[in-house]
Amino acid sequence: MILDAIKASGRTQSILSAGKQEFLTDWVEYHDLSKYFINVLGIDNHYAAGKKSLGVKWIQQLEYNNDEVLMIGDTLHDSEVAEAMGIECILVGNGHVSDARLKKTGRRVILDLSELLVLI
Repeated sequence: MILDAIKASGRTQSILSAGKQEFLTDWVEYHDLSKYFINVLGIDNHYAAGKKSLGVKWIQQLEYNNDEVLMIGDTLHDSEVAEAMGIECILVGNGHVSDARLKKTGRRVILDLSELLVLI
């Protein structure tokens, strides 16, 4: 599993989502994924507003330099959030948005999460 490999590499992982915090927390716990993440960050409203500001606040709290943080996302908005946070972003082209549209951001686009293991 990719999450196991990333954790074994000594890297930390967090979730930043436009999903509502209470649902996101329940989902992570239901799937027994809590052990992989140092933080799970979701929004506090049902309009999906605030992911960008939530990300900027989180990056300011991390004990890492921005060049040590990598966002993995699957939307154009994830690229915008990473830009606001001042961090690198890799986009996955088999999610919410086609790889052709994601490539227009200028970001690296992968088609399978297993490609991450080679990149990181």
